[in-house]
Amino acid sequence: MNDFSKDMLVEQPTIELFSELEYETANCFRGNWGKLGVGETGGHPPVV
Repeated sequence: MNDFSKDMLVEQPTIELFSELEYETANCFRGNWGKLGVGETGGHPPVV
């Protein structure tokens, strides 16, 4: 993977920070968000 990708520069450090703060983390990139693959309101999946 490219060391200058959004995943490596933003997403992975953020996941690590939340883990250090004892938040439960999960990689939901390929998650299934309801029957249509979207959030309950028809928009994007919720960010918690």
